[in-house]
Amino acid sequence: MVLNGIDIANYQTGIPNMPGDFRIVKATESTSYTNPAMADQIANAPSLLGFYQFASNGNVQAEADHFLATVKPYIGKAMLVLDYEPARPSITWAKAWLDYVYQKTGVRPVIYMSLAVENAYDWSSVVNAGYGVWIAQYNNYNTVSGYQPRDLYGTLKRWPSMAMFQYTSSGRLSGWGASLDFDVFYGDKLAWAKYAAISGKPVATAKASTPTVVNHTTRTKAAVAVNVTYELHQQGYGWLGAVTNFNNSNSSGFAGNPNHKHDALCIKVSHGTIKYRVRVIGGQWLPWVTGYSHTDAVNGYAGTLGKTIDAVEMIYITPAGEAYSQAYYRSQTTTQAGWLRTVCDDGRSVAGLTDSYAGNFGQPLDRLQISIGTGNPF
Repeated sequence: MVLNGIDIANYQTGIPNMPGDFRIVKATESTSYTNPAMADQIANAPSLLGFYQFASNGNVQAEADHFLATVKPYIGKAMLVLDYEPARPSITWAKAWLDYVYQKTGVRPVIYMSLAVENAYDWSSVVNAGYGVWIAQYNNYNTVSGYQPRDLYGTLKRWPSMAMFQYTSSGRLSGWGASLDFDVFYGDKLAWAKYAAISGKPVATAKASTPTVVNHTTRTKAAVAVNVTYELHQQGYGWLGAVTNFNNSNSSGFAGNPNHKHDALCIKVSHGTIKYRVRVIGGQWLPWVTGYSHTDAVNGYAGTLGKTIDAVEMIYITPAGEAYSQAYYRSQTTTQAGWLRTVCDDGRSVAGLTDSYAGNFGQPLDRLQISIGTGNPF
């Protein structure tokens, strides 16, 4: 038995009653942000509810208290989730948040993370404490019309099974004209209720519902050389001109104007596809885009003119059958010298690189370098 549902955030204001068994709603982020659309999103939801806190890796207790104060009326009735996607994951921090919420409520929360992060770090203390995991892993960004749960590509390394699987961010349902995150929960309504219940414990996943592992050897074609072209829009000035790939010898080797702010980004690749988004200072991550156009403010570029970018995230999608290539990228900011850490869109195969973003929150991004390939070129 499985249940199908969606997870949503503040930008999906006005979402109506949709097909599905459950809905998980963003409640809070850090210690002060509360989703202003939450009440409306709950009113139109199915009976099975969940709420998540988007972690900022700040003060553990303050973040947890903010979350608990916001979802207080639903404690014991809804699944509680820690959405854990920091640039530098800390098992100690995550477990402290989970433990604190459990001690305060008697509800054992679930932790959300990418498959790459589950694979890359030793989560044994979290697993042994009985916290369930919700895994995100996408094969591609093709539109998925209606719920179509699929097998996990790869394998869990730390948890014996997952409570839930987010298998696409490109889902489409009748009644909503934009993409949705689709999720499958491995259990029935009683199992969901046990995750939500005070002093409840996650139930074991039935073997019949456990996703099969797809063997990576099905990718039998060699990797293809990929050129990536990208450009930044200088805030208050205009587009600065495109750069292809990168070099470290001249100003044609990176996008951006040093010591200046930027508010939009375009990226395209010569082979495969790329999905990217930006974060703006004092705000949130903006929606993912896949196009390359200065005039298409919906899907042609990432950003909002006039709002300063402080972080960038991207994912390269390798065509079916080919050996995996990935996006490797790094940035600089106006407030500190030197390139920041290199990040990778899929850290599971690269030691020291995680699913994360380039940039530092609160610091204007002023330079960007990108490469697509099978290894880190920086």
